[in-house]
Amino acid sequence: MKDFLIILTSNFPYRDVGSDFEKQEILILSKKFKKIYVICDSKKNDTFNYNIPENVILLSKERSKNNLIKYLAIGCVFNKIVFNELVFIIETLKIKLNKTIIAILLIEFLNAKITSRYISQLIKKEKINTNSLLLYTFWNDYRAIALSLLKLKNSKLVAVSRAHRGDIYFEENSENYLPLKQLILKNINGLFCVSKDIKYYLEKKLNSPLPNIYVSYLGTFNNHCSLISNKKNDLNTFNIYSCSNIIERKRVNLIAESISLITLFSIFWNHIGGDYMEGVVKNITNNLFKKTSHKYNFHGGLENKDLFSLYATTYVDLFVNTSKSEGLPVSIMEAMSFGIPVIATNVGGTSEIVKDGFNGFLLSENPSPEEVSEIITKFYFLSEKEKIIMRNNAYNTWNSAFNAEKNYTAFIENILSF
Repeated sequence: MKDFLIILTSNFPYRDVGSDFEKQEILILSKKFKKIYVICDSKKNDTFNYNIPENVILLSKERSKNNLIKYLAIGCVFNKIVFNELVFIIETLKIKLNKTIIAILLIEFLNAKITSRYISQLIKKEKINTNSLLLYTFWNDYRAIALSLLKLKNSKLVAVSRAHRGDIYFEENSENYLPLKQLILKNINGLFCVSKDIKYYLEKKLNSPLPNIYVSYLGTFNNHCSLISNKKNDLNTFNIYSCSNIIERKRVNLIAESISLITLFSIFWNHIGGDYMEGVVKNITNNLFKKTSHKYNFHGGLENKDLFSLYATTYVDLFVNTSKSEGLPVSIMEAMSFGIPVIATNVGGTSEIVKDGFNGFLLSENPSPEEVSEIITKFYFLSEKEKIIMRNNAYNTWNSAFNAEKNYTAFIENILSF
Protein backbone atom coordinates (compact mmCIF):
# COMPACT_ATOMS: atom_id res chain seq x y z
CA MET A 1 0.00 0.00 0.00
CA LYS A 2 1.29 3.43 -0.97
CA ASP A 3 0.88 6.42 1.33
CA PHE A 4 1.48 9.20 -1.19
CA LEU A 5 0.14 9.91 -4.66
CA ILE A 6 1.31 12.57 -7.09
CA ILE A 7 -1.20 12.91 -9.90
CA LEU A 8 -0.79 15.07 -12.99
CA THR A 9 -4.01 16.48 -14.45
CA SER A 10 -4.92 18.80 -17.28
CA ASN A 11 -7.90 20.81 -16.05
CA PHE A 12 -8.91 19.59 -12.61
CA PRO A 13 -9.71 21.53 -10.52
CA TYR A 14 -9.16 24.94 -12.09
CA ARG A 15 -11.23 24.47 -15.24
CA ASP A 16 -14.65 22.83 -15.49
CA VAL A 17 -14.26 21.72 -19.11
CA GLY A 18 -13.01 18.15 -19.36
CA SER A 19 -12.29 17.70 -15.66
CA ASP A 20 -15.28 15.59 -14.59
CA PHE A 21 -13.50 12.28 -14.89
CA GLU A 22 -10.34 13.49 -13.23
CA LYS A 23 -12.55 14.73 -10.37
CA GLN A 24 -14.38 11.41 -10.06
CA GLU A 25 -11.15 9.43 -9.87
CA ILE A 26 -9.54 11.76 -7.35
CA LEU A 27 -12.53 11.50 -5.01
CA ILE A 28 -12.10 7.71 -4.95
CA LEU A 29 -8.28 7.88 -4.83
CA SER A 30 -8.46 10.19 -1.81
CA LYS A 31 -9.82 7.29 0.23
CA LYS A 32 -6.83 5.09 -0.62
CA PHE A 33 -3.89 7.42 0.10
CA LYS A 34 -2.85 9.41 3.15
CA LYS A 35 -1.91 12.40 1.02
CA ILE A 36 -2.44 13.30 -2.65
CA TYR A 37 -0.66 16.07 -4.55
CA VAL A 38 -2.55 17.21 -7.64
CA ILE A 39 -0.40 19.02 -10.20
CA CYS A 40 -2.65 20.79 -12.70
CA ASP A 41 -1.32 22.51 -15.83
CA SER A 42 -4.18 25.03 -15.91
CA LYS A 43 -3.79 28.47 -14.38
CA LYS A 44 -4.69 28.54 -10.69
CA ASN A 45 -7.90 30.27 -9.70
CA ASP A 46 -9.86 30.29 -6.47
CA THR A 47 -13.35 30.26 -7.97
CA PHE A 48 -13.71 26.53 -8.63
CA ASN A 49 -16.66 24.87 -6.89
CA TYR A 50 -15.31 21.38 -6.21
CA ASN A 51 -15.34 19.97 -2.70
CA ILE A 52 -11.72 18.94 -2.30
CA PRO A 53 -10.97 16.21 0.26
CA GLU A 54 -8.78 17.37 3.14
CA ASN A 55 -5.89 15.10 2.17
CA VAL A 56 -5.68 16.50 -1.38
CA ILE A 57 -3.16 19.31 -1.95
CA LEU A 58 -3.66 21.41 -5.08
CA LEU A 59 -0.70 22.69 -7.10
CA SER A 60 -0.66 24.62 -10.36
CA LYS A 61 2.21 24.13 -12.79
CA GLU A 62 1.33 25.68 -16.12
CA ARG A 63 2.92 24.22 -19.21
CA SER A 64 5.47 26.59 -20.76
CA LYS A 65 4.12 28.04 -24.02
CA ASN A 66 6.08 31.23 -24.67
CA ASN A 67 8.75 31.86 -27.29
CA LEU A 68 11.53 31.35 -24.75
CA ILE A 69 10.65 27.67 -24.41
CA LYS A 70 11.15 27.24 -28.16
CA TYR A 71 14.67 28.62 -27.97
CA LEU A 72 15.52 26.60 -24.87
CA ALA A 73 14.23 23.45 -26.56
CA ILE A 74 16.92 23.73 -29.21
CA GLY A 75 19.46 22.84 -26.52
CA CYS A 76 17.84 19.39 -26.20
CA VAL A 77 18.72 18.41 -29.76
CA PHE A 78 21.94 16.71 -28.66
CA ASN A 79 20.28 14.72 -25.87
CA LYS A 80 20.67 10.94 -26.26
CA ILE A 81 16.95 10.35 -25.71
CA VAL A 82 16.09 12.83 -28.45
CA PHE A 83 18.63 11.27 -30.83
CA ASN A 84 17.20 7.77 -30.23
CA GLU A 85 13.70 9.10 -30.90
CA LEU A 86 14.79 10.62 -34.20
CA VAL A 87 16.16 7.24 -35.26
CA PHE A 88 12.91 5.58 -34.11
CA ILE A 89 10.84 8.06 -36.14
CA ILE A 90 12.76 7.24 -39.31
CA GLU A 91 13.29 3.49 -38.94
CA THR A 92 10.17 2.25 -37.11
CA LEU A 93 7.47 4.87 -37.58
CA LYS A 94 8.59 5.45 -41.20
CA ILE A 95 7.89 9.17 -40.87
CA LYS A 96 9.90 11.66 -42.87
CA LEU A 97 11.55 14.19 -40.61
CA ASN A 98 10.79 17.88 -40.99
CA LYS A 99 11.18 21.02 -38.89
CA THR A 100 7.71 20.74 -37.37
CA ILE A 101 8.21 17.18 -36.14
CA ILE A 102 11.58 18.06 -34.64
CA ALA A 103 10.05 21.11 -32.95
CA ILE A 104 7.20 19.02 -31.50
CA LEU A 105 9.70 16.53 -30.12
CA LEU A 106 12.03 19.13 -28.61
CA ILE A 107 9.30 21.24 -27.00
CA GLU A 108 7.51 18.22 -25.50
CA PHE A 109 10.81 16.84 -24.22
CA LEU A 110 11.77 20.14 -22.59
CA ASN A 111 8.34 20.51 -20.97
CA ALA A 112 8.73 16.98 -19.65
CA LYS A 113 12.16 17.81 -18.22
CA ILE A 114 10.77 20.93 -16.52
CA THR A 115 7.87 18.92 -15.08
CA SER A 116 10.11 16.10 -13.84
CA ARG A 117 12.33 18.66 -12.12
CA TYR A 118 9.25 20.23 -10.50
CA ILE A 119 8.16 16.81 -9.18
CA SER A 120 11.66 16.08 -7.86
CA GLN A 121 11.69 19.37 -5.99
CA LEU A 122 8.21 18.63 -4.58
CA ILE A 123 9.34 15.23 -3.32
CA LYS A 124 12.35 16.81 -1.65
CA LYS A 125 10.41 19.73 -0.17
CA GLU A 126 7.62 17.57 1.25
CA LYS A 127 10.09 14.87 2.38
CA ILE A 128 8.07 12.18 0.63
CA ASN A 129 9.30 8.63 1.06
CA THR A 130 9.64 7.44 -2.54
CA ASN A 131 9.12 3.82 -1.43
CA SER A 132 5.57 4.84 -0.45
CA LEU A 133 4.93 7.01 -3.51
CA LEU A 134 2.88 6.40 -6.64
CA LEU A 135 3.19 8.70 -9.66
CA TYR A 136 0.16 8.88 -11.94
CA THR A 137 -0.75 10.95 -14.97
CA PHE A 138 -4.28 11.01 -16.35
CA TRP A 139 -2.94 11.94 -19.81
CA ASN A 140 -0.30 10.16 -21.86
CA ASP A 141 1.56 13.20 -23.14
CA TYR A 142 4.55 15.25 -21.90
CA ARG A 143 3.44 14.36 -18.36
CA ALA A 144 4.01 10.66 -19.06
CA ILE A 145 7.40 11.55 -20.57
CA ALA A 146 8.20 13.42 -17.33
CA LEU A 147 7.41 10.31 -15.27
CA SER A 148 9.59 8.26 -17.60
CA LEU A 149 12.50 10.63 -17.01
CA LEU A 150 12.04 10.27 -13.26
CA LYS A 151 12.04 6.49 -13.65
CA LEU A 152 15.31 6.65 -15.57
CA LYS A 153 16.88 8.35 -12.55
CA ASN A 154 15.24 6.08 -9.99
CA SER A 155 13.99 2.77 -11.33
CA LYS A 156 12.33 1.94 -7.99
CA LEU A 157 9.74 4.67 -8.46
CA VAL A 158 6.29 3.44 -9.47
CA ALA A 159 4.70 5.39 -12.32
CA VAL A 160 1.49 4.74 -14.28
CA SER A 161 -0.48 6.53 -16.98
CA ARG A 162 -3.88 6.42 -18.59
CA ALA A 163 -4.24 6.62 -22.38
CA HIS A 164 -7.26 8.12 -24.13
CA ARG A 165 -7.62 9.22 -27.78
CA GLY A 166 -5.79 12.38 -28.78
CA ASP A 167 -2.81 11.37 -26.67
CA ILE A 168 -2.45 8.04 -28.51
CA TYR A 169 -3.72 8.19 -32.09
CA PHE A 170 -0.92 9.72 -34.15
CA GLU A 171 -3.32 10.62 -36.96
CA GLU A 172 -5.23 12.94 -34.63
CA ASN A 173 -2.20 15.19 -34.21
CA SER A 174 -0.02 17.57 -36.18
CA GLU A 175 2.26 15.81 -38.66
CA ASN A 176 0.69 12.47 -37.63
CA TYR A 177 3.20 12.26 -34.81
CA LEU A 178 3.28 11.95 -31.03
CA PRO A 179 6.67 12.07 -29.31
CA LEU A 180 8.51 9.49 -27.21
CA LYS A 181 5.86 6.79 -26.89
CA GLN A 182 8.60 4.17 -26.98
CA LEU A 183 10.40 5.86 -24.08
CA ILE A 184 7.19 5.95 -22.06
CA LEU A 185 6.38 2.27 -22.61
CA LYS A 186 9.92 1.19 -21.76
CA ASN A 187 9.93 2.96 -18.41
CA ILE A 188 6.53 3.35 -16.77
CA ASN A 189 5.12 0.42 -14.81
CA GLY A 190 1.72 0.41 -16.47
CA LEU A 191 -0.15 2.10 -19.28
CA PHE A 192 -3.91 1.82 -18.84
CA CYS A 193 -5.85 2.27 -22.10
CA VAL A 194 -9.50 3.31 -22.02
CA SER A 195 -10.29 0.90 -24.87
CA LYS A 196 -9.00 -2.29 -26.45
CA ASP A 197 -8.69 -0.42 -29.72
CA ILE A 198 -6.07 1.89 -28.20
CA LYS A 199 -4.05 -1.07 -26.92
CA TYR A 200 -4.09 -2.79 -30.31
CA TYR A 201 -3.28 0.48 -32.05
CA LEU A 202 -0.20 1.10 -29.89
CA GLU A 203 1.15 -2.41 -30.32
CA LYS A 204 0.78 -2.15 -34.07
CA LYS A 205 2.18 1.39 -34.26
CA LEU A 206 5.23 0.64 -32.15
CA ASN A 207 5.67 -2.73 -33.87
CA SER A 208 5.98 -4.57 -30.59
CA PRO A 209 3.87 -6.48 -28.03
CA LEU A 210 3.76 -4.45 -24.83
CA PRO A 211 3.79 -6.42 -21.55
CA ASN A 212 2.98 -3.39 -19.37
CA ILE A 213 -0.07 -2.17 -21.29
CA TYR A 214 -3.56 -2.87 -19.97
CA VAL A 215 -7.18 -2.09 -20.80
CA SER A 216 -9.03 -0.18 -18.09
CA TYR A 217 -12.37 1.26 -19.11
CA LEU A 218 -13.51 4.59 -17.76
CA GLY A 219 -17.06 4.67 -16.49
CA THR A 220 -19.88 6.86 -15.33
CA PHE A 221 -21.86 7.09 -12.12
CA ASN A 222 -25.63 6.98 -12.08
CA ASN A 223 -27.07 7.86 -8.71
CA HIS A 224 -30.45 8.88 -10.10
CA CYS A 225 -31.99 5.51 -10.83
CA SER A 226 -31.13 2.00 -11.94
CA LEU A 227 -33.26 1.98 -15.06
CA ILE A 228 -35.98 4.45 -16.00
CA SER A 229 -39.43 3.19 -16.89
CA ASN A 230 -39.70 1.45 -20.22
CA LYS A 231 -43.17 2.93 -20.61
CA LYS A 232 -43.22 5.79 -23.09
CA ASN A 233 -45.28 8.76 -21.90
CA ASP A 234 -46.01 10.40 -25.25
CA LEU A 235 -46.39 7.97 -28.13
CA ASN A 236 -46.50 10.84 -30.61
CA THR A 237 -43.01 12.15 -29.77
CA PHE A 238 -39.86 10.34 -30.85
CA ASN A 239 -37.02 11.82 -28.77
CA ILE A 240 -33.49 11.65 -30.11
CA TYR A 241 -30.63 12.98 -27.98
CA SER A 242 -26.97 13.60 -28.78
CA CYS A 243 -24.24 14.95 -26.55
CA SER A 244 -20.88 16.42 -27.57
CA ASN A 245 -19.18 19.71 -28.11
CA ILE A 246 -20.13 21.09 -31.51
CA ILE A 247 -16.82 20.75 -33.33
CA GLU A 248 -15.96 19.50 -36.81
CA ARG A 249 -14.79 16.08 -35.57
CA LYS A 250 -18.16 15.34 -33.95
CA ARG A 251 -20.13 15.88 -37.22
CA VAL A 252 -23.24 17.10 -35.38
CA ASN A 253 -24.46 18.55 -38.69
CA LEU A 254 -24.73 14.97 -40.01
CA ILE A 255 -27.40 14.24 -37.40
CA ALA A 256 -29.43 17.24 -38.60
CA GLU A 257 -29.04 16.24 -42.26
CA SER A 258 -30.09 12.67 -41.49
CA ILE A 259 -33.19 13.59 -39.49
CA SER A 260 -34.30 16.03 -42.20
CA LEU A 261 -34.55 13.10 -44.66
CA ILE A 262 -37.11 11.27 -42.50
CA THR A 263 -40.72 11.87 -43.52
CA LEU A 264 -42.60 8.92 -42.02
CA PHE A 265 -42.65 10.24 -38.44
CA SER A 266 -41.78 13.34 -36.44
CA ILE A 267 -38.68 13.72 -34.32
CA PHE A 268 -37.74 16.01 -31.46
CA TRP A 269 -33.94 16.22 -31.49
CA ASN A 270 -32.11 17.55 -28.43
CA HIS A 271 -28.39 18.26 -28.58
CA ILE A 272 -26.28 18.90 -25.49
CA GLY A 273 -22.83 20.46 -25.72
CA GLY A 274 -20.93 23.69 -26.16
CA ASP A 275 -20.99 25.32 -29.59
CA TYR A 276 -17.49 25.88 -30.96
CA MET A 277 -18.67 26.47 -34.53
CA GLU A 278 -20.39 29.80 -33.85
CA GLY A 279 -23.94 28.72 -34.63
CA VAL A 280 -23.15 27.10 -38.00
CA VAL A 281 -24.80 23.76 -37.15
CA LYS A 282 -27.80 25.45 -35.55
CA ASN A 283 -28.36 27.50 -38.70
CA ILE A 284 -28.05 24.37 -40.86
CA THR A 285 -30.59 22.61 -38.65
CA ASN A 286 -33.00 25.51 -38.75
CA ASN A 287 -32.92 25.61 -42.56
CA LEU A 288 -33.25 21.84 -42.95
CA PHE A 289 -36.14 21.48 -40.50
CA LYS A 290 -38.23 24.32 -41.97
CA LYS A 291 -39.81 21.99 -44.50
CA THR A 292 -40.37 19.14 -41.99
CA SER A 293 -42.40 18.46 -38.87
CA HIS A 294 -39.25 17.89 -36.84
CA LYS A 295 -38.27 20.05 -33.87
CA TYR A 296 -34.93 20.64 -32.20
CA ASN A 297 -33.39 22.15 -29.08
CA PHE A 298 -29.72 23.02 -28.62
CA HIS A 299 -29.23 23.05 -24.85
CA GLY A 300 -25.61 24.21 -24.84
CA GLY A 301 -23.16 22.79 -22.35
CA LEU A 302 -24.62 21.22 -19.21
CA GLU A 303 -22.97 20.08 -16.01
CA ASN A 304 -23.11 16.34 -15.44
CA LYS A 305 -25.69 16.65 -12.67
CA ASP A 306 -27.98 18.63 -14.98
CA LEU A 307 -27.48 16.20 -17.87
CA PHE A 308 -28.28 13.24 -15.65
CA SER A 309 -31.31 14.99 -14.21
CA LEU A 310 -32.55 15.51 -17.78
CA TYR A 311 -32.05 11.84 -18.65
CA ALA A 312 -33.74 10.78 -15.41
CA THR A 313 -36.89 12.80 -16.08
CA THR A 314 -37.18 12.46 -19.87
CA TYR A 315 -38.02 9.40 -21.92
CA VAL A 316 -35.25 9.32 -24.54
CA ASP A 317 -35.95 6.92 -27.38
CA LEU A 318 -32.52 6.97 -28.97
CA PHE A 319 -29.02 8.41 -28.55
CA VAL A 320 -27.03 9.22 -31.69
CA ASN A 321 -23.27 9.74 -32.11
CA THR A 322 -21.86 10.41 -35.60
CA SER A 323 -18.32 11.31 -34.57
CA LYS A 324 -15.44 11.00 -37.01
CA SER A 325 -13.10 9.57 -34.35
CA GLU A 326 -13.37 8.47 -30.74
CA GLY A 327 -11.48 6.79 -27.94
CA LEU A 328 -14.42 5.18 -26.20
CA PRO A 329 -17.25 7.74 -25.86
CA VAL A 330 -18.22 8.55 -22.29
CA SER A 331 -21.39 10.20 -23.62
CA ILE A 332 -22.53 6.76 -24.77
CA MET A 333 -21.82 5.28 -21.31
CA GLU A 334 -23.92 8.05 -19.78
CA ALA A 335 -26.84 7.37 -22.11
CA MET A 336 -26.73 3.61 -21.62
CA SER A 337 -26.73 4.01 -17.84
CA PHE A 338 -30.32 5.21 -18.32
CA GLY A 339 -31.22 2.35 -20.64
CA ILE A 340 -31.07 4.43 -23.80
CA PRO A 341 -30.20 2.49 -27.00
CA VAL A 342 -27.44 4.01 -29.12
CA ILE A 343 -26.71 4.49 -32.80
CA ALA A 344 -23.05 5.35 -33.38
CA THR A 345 -20.27 5.32 -35.95
CA ASN A 346 -17.93 2.34 -35.76
CA VAL A 347 -14.79 4.31 -34.88
CA GLY A 348 -12.16 3.90 -32.17
CA GLY A 349 -13.46 1.76 -29.33
CA THR A 350 -17.16 2.45 -29.96
CA SER A 351 -17.83 -1.16 -30.98
CA GLU A 352 -16.67 -2.21 -27.49
CA ILE A 353 -19.80 -0.66 -26.01
CA VAL A 354 -22.33 -0.51 -28.88
CA LYS A 355 -23.21 -4.04 -29.97
CA ASP A 356 -25.02 -4.00 -33.30
CA GLY A 357 -28.61 -5.20 -32.93
CA PHE A 358 -28.16 -5.82 -29.19
CA ASN A 359 -28.12 -2.45 -27.43
CA GLY A 360 -28.19 -0.24 -30.51
CA PHE A 361 -26.80 -0.14 -34.04
CA LEU A 362 -23.38 0.56 -35.50
CA LEU A 363 -22.98 2.84 -38.49
CA SER A 364 -20.06 2.73 -40.91
CA GLU A 365 -17.07 4.97 -40.16
CA ASN A 366 -18.16 7.61 -42.64
CA PRO A 367 -21.91 7.23 -43.05
CA SER A 368 -24.01 9.21 -45.46
CA PRO A 369 -27.09 11.04 -44.18
CA GLU A 370 -29.14 8.36 -45.96
CA GLU A 371 -27.44 5.57 -43.97
CA VAL A 372 -28.04 7.31 -40.66
CA SER A 373 -31.68 8.11 -41.44
CA GLU A 374 -32.23 4.50 -42.54
CA ILE A 375 -30.93 3.14 -39.22
CA ILE A 376 -32.99 5.64 -37.19
CA THR A 377 -36.05 4.55 -39.15
CA LYS A 378 -35.16 0.88 -38.61
CA PHE A 379 -35.08 1.44 -34.87
CA TYR A 380 -38.33 3.42 -34.90
CA PHE A 381 -40.23 0.54 -36.50
CA LEU A 382 -38.99 -2.11 -34.08
CA SER A 383 -41.76 -3.58 -31.97
CA GLU A 384 -42.19 -2.25 -28.44
CA LYS A 385 -40.99 -5.60 -27.10
CA GLU A 386 -37.79 -5.37 -29.17
CA LYS A 387 -37.20 -1.83 -27.98
CA ILE A 388 -37.65 -2.80 -24.35
CA ILE A 389 -35.16 -5.65 -24.75
CA MET A 390 -32.70 -3.27 -26.36
CA ARG A 391 -33.17 -0.75 -23.53
CA ASN A 392 -32.50 -3.43 -20.93
CA ASN A 393 -29.43 -4.55 -22.87
CA ALA A 394 -28.14 -0.99 -22.96
CA TYR A 395 -28.44 -0.61 -19.19
CA ASN A 396 -26.91 -4.03 -18.52
CA THR A 397 -23.97 -3.21 -20.81
CA TRP A 398 -23.25 -0.10 -18.74
CA ASN A 399 -23.72 -1.82 -15.41
CA SER A 400 -21.48 -4.76 -16.24
CA ALA A 401 -18.63 -2.98 -18.08
CA PHE A 402 -18.85 0.81 -17.67
CA ASN A 403 -20.07 1.38 -14.14
CA ALA A 404 -17.58 3.88 -12.67
CA GLU A 405 -17.89 2.57 -9.13
CA LYS A 406 -16.75 -0.87 -10.29
CA ASN A 407 -14.20 0.28 -12.87
CA TYR A 408 -12.41 2.90 -10.78
CA THR A 409 -12.22 0.54 -7.81
CA ALA A 410 -10.64 -2.14 -10.02
CA PHE A 411 -8.26 0.42 -11.58
CA ILE A 412 -7.07 1.61 -8.17
CA GLU A 413 -6.51 -1.97 -7.02
CA ASN A 414 -4.43 -2.56 -10.16
CA ILE A 415 -2.18 0.48 -9.76
CA LEU A 416 -1.67 -0.25 -6.06
CA SER A 417 -0.42 -3.73 -6.95
CA PHE A 418 2.79 -2.46 -8.57
